Amino acid sequence: ETDDVTLKPAEFYAENNITMLLGNGAKSVNTDAKTLTLADGSELAYDELVIATGLVPKRIRSFPDLPGIHVLRNFDESLKLRQEA
Repeated sequence: ETDDVTLKPAEFYAENNITMLLGNGAKSVNTDAKTLTLADGSELAYDELVIATGLVPKRIRSFPDLPGIHVLRNFDESLKLRQEA
């Protein structure tokens, strides 16, 4: 159930046009075309993309220190992200 693993109820995501995908890993990201290929082979277009790697934050090696790429390890970093949004 989505509500068991998210901070907001499922209605919040629907009302804000946010697609939550759980259990189908990303295979590749094409940042030029703004598309994401999933492990099952399906392809999705996106306007903005959040990659959540799990409980422990990890920097993705292919996106080192690029503008708009954030790793959230603590509350202060989340406040910084909010200011930049």
